[in-house]
Amino acid sequence: MSTDASLPITTASGRTAVWRHIFAGFCASLVSIGLARFAYTPLIPPLIQAHWFAASDVVYLGAANLAGYLLGALLGRPVAHRLTNTHTLRAMMVLVTATFLACAFPVSVAWFFFWRLLSGVAGGAIMVLVAATVLPHVPADRKGLASGAIFLGLGVGIAASGTIVPLLLNLGLRNTWIGIAILSATAIVISVSSVVRPRGCPIISRTSPCSRAIRAALQPFTGRPRASPTATPRSEPRNASRSHSRGARPFSCGYRRQAGAACAVGDAAGRGRNHPLR
Repeated sequence: MSTDASLPITTASGRTAVWRHIFAGFCASLVSIGLARFAYTPLIPPLIQAHWFAASDVVYLGAANLAGYLLGALLGRPVAHRLTNTHTLRAMMVLVTATFLACAFPVSVAWFFFWRLLSGVAGGAIMVLVAATVLPHVPADRKGLASGAIFLGLGVGIAASGTIVPLLLNLGLRNTWIGIAILSATAIVISVSSVVRPRGCPIISRTSPCSRAIRAALQPFTGRPRASPTATPRSEPRNASRSHSRGARPFSCGYRRQAGAACAVGDAAGRGRNHPLR
């Protein structure tokens, strides 16, 4: 989705789109840190009691997750530069859910270590990308609210890890991991479905780099050259000037339509590449 945050949101659909982006950031923070990091803490005693791993191994598994967050924070921006922020966020959220499912099967310490490390990498990448993805789609007067919602997702995830995980433990340790995966998948589905591109053309800022570049490239065909402070007026026969304007008008109209479409695609792609949930 592409919304020019510099323009006021006056329509109901525009306000709804802003709230959808804010909620998507909330869900991303909930999954990436609230669940991927803190859901493991209440599972440490059951992991030892169920003889899945020794006490020393459980400590190393927790350290693997923290190391993964460091790697994810370093790799998040380079990966997003290749895939766009939106695609990277969604891929990392799916990866977090996959790690929960993999941890339901204690194949070996190395297996668990790998998936806990991968969970940290995905969570760290989301952590550094979520704000840069959501805030460009939010107007200036609501950026503080959006930032608070992102941190609220972290707090709700921690609270859910401390309340829901102990309840899931009554179903068994394996079912607990599966239940966390289901909770994470639900948050992903809600966040992705909440960010829907509205019908119609996106709002294009007249001062955007794409708009300025295309207007400059099509300047010879529009019949309206930009006035220059140092340029001297050129005398031209009146009839020739009139015929030139008549001939240029149909030609310039077609190019203006193409320029508008090119700006829409170029600005949307630029936002998805540079900051950018769609």
